[in-house]
Amino acid sequence: MSINYAINHPCPVKETLGGDSEFLTICLYRELTRAAKRRARRKKLNYEEVTVSLSRITAEGIEEQEEPLVALLDRVKPLDDLMKHCDDCPACVLSEQFGCFDTLSWPISDEAEEWLHDRIPHELPEWVARGWRLFWKEGRADAALIGGLREKGREYLQAESAWTISVTSDKRPVSFNANELLAALFGAGKLAVDEGLMLLGMLGILDSDVDEEDEERPVIETEWGRFAFDLQPISVDDESTRNLKAYLFAVFFAALSEVDLQISL
Repeated sequence: MSINYAINHPCPVKETLGGDSEFLTICLYRELTRAAKRRARRKKLNYEEVTVSLSRITAEGIEEQEEPLVALLDRVKPLDDLMKHCDDCPACVLSEQFGCFDTLSWPISDEAEEWLHDRIPHELPEWVARGWRLFWKEGRADAALIGGLREKGREYLQAESAWTISVTSDKRPVSFNANELLAALFGAGKLAVDEGLMLLGMLGILDSDVDEEDEERPVIETEWGRFAFDLQPISVDDESTRNLKAYLFAVFFAALSEVDLQISL
């Protein structure tokens, strides 16, 4: 089970498959069929004997179904002929093949949630707080979805309860909890450029102190200023935190490319 995401950079692969959402689905099937084929080989089973468990998180709960491996292999087969388009694609940054796509595995660890908490600055930029309020005013995500996953135990979120934090922006209080932040990060279905930048700003990842002469970090020009992506993996990160940092880089790269980030749970 995983959170699946793709940088919506236009390309012949997505056009051929039927769009961003279909591309995301087929890339997920590709990952699942690879794992299923490995299990089949270990157990000396024919592919016709194997089924693949598919799960999807919705507002109504978790939908689960079994699909024959051979049927999913048919779905992913078109990717073989489309791989050549990835060779020179500027969005191929997350992996070598279909590198605009990646996954973040459940569960999200206690350490990763605590890391998110510790990233949040005490004073949010005004444009970040305004974007956060607008995000929720427009009903872009549902924190109850994350709350429901937390109630299911450590299968999805290892922390039993959601932290709460209160910060300020332009002398106004801004309070939210971990469920709301995770819902905003993963539950919107698609993050527009300004939404992605807002969330990076919420986490203090956009550094306005850009070295004009010798800046080695990726830099983005926005209507609110010029920012460097201020985040690096470190040796003490657990796997969940490392994967979360990779996701946040994808959020940044999508914004840098002026495209949405497609997400599915």
